[in-house]
Amino acid sequence: MIPGHPAHRFNSRKVVAPIGVRKRTLIVGTAVAALLTMGTASAAIAGGDDTEPCTPQAAWTEAIHHDGVTHVVHHDAVTRTVHHDAVTHLVQVPAVTHVVHHDAIAAGANPWWNWSPNYAQGPQDYTPDFPTDSRGTWHFHPENGGPMQDAFGTFQTGGGNSPFFHREQGTPGVDAYDETVVDVPAHDETVTDVAAHDETIEVSKAYDATVTDVAERNETVEHDAVTCDDGPAEEPAEEPTEESPVRSVTEASPVSSVTEESPAHNSAAGSPAAHNLAVARSSSAAAAAVPTSIDAGL
Repeated sequence: MIPGHPAHRFNSRKVVAPIGVRKRTLIVGTAVAALLTMGTASAAIAGGDDTEPCTPQAAWTEAIHHDGVTHVVHHDAVTRTVHHDAVTHLVQVPAVTHVVHHDAIAAGANPWWNWSPNYAQGPQDYTPDFPTDSRGTWHFHPENGGPMQDAFGTFQTGGGNSPFFHREQGTPGVDAYDETVVDVPAHDETVTDVAAHDETIEVSKAYDATVTDVAERNETVEHDAVTCDDGPAEEPAEEPTEESPVRSVTEASPVSSVTEESPAHNSAAGSPAAHNLAVARSSSAAAAAVPTSIDAGL
């Protein structure tokens, strides 16, 4: 502490510039502040800070719709076969005929034969066989005649050596007549009205069925709120002394430090830019001090 000057609550070693040099102090302080600001901007650019900016956000609910998963199954038509018998009816077809006329035929003569024995003497005690017998000969007569014309077969006219005769029935007479000749006999004919056939009846039609493999659904996702960390708080700014409410100069460094509280400074103290500015000020003060001379005679 310098005798004659009260101790500052934030800095135990502080020298208040005389009133005659305050104008130069203000100019130097303004230049230092400009250099510090430029250094902070350069450091931020050179550092390549690619951290994404933090955007606060309230908790929210996301609704996601999932479509159903399906596939199509084809079903063939279902059929059955029905047999239908033929539909028929009977038709009687009469015979096909024609008529043939036959004239009358007169009855034929009754042919007869007489017997002659071979070298026979005396009474004949046998009946010869007809039509042939080795003991004699039968002689044919085609017209009607001979004895006993009503007698047929082999017969003898008398006893002893009387001759033998044979007579056959002649062809009987036939009266005239008409003969019906059948060309096609009468018959029943089956007429087909409807032929036998098989009919295919459709029990159910072919169709495509959609089968659901996974049902559609709605999913709800809860998102937490997003909060941002403003970083470490900046050291409180130095308050001006009673002698100079605007500027003060410390003895610790040849660089004049200028502190000035303002509403804009306090409102940005917690921002990332303010934090970067504070770090740049502390590093710049130690590494690149700007020499400053104060003319006490001004």
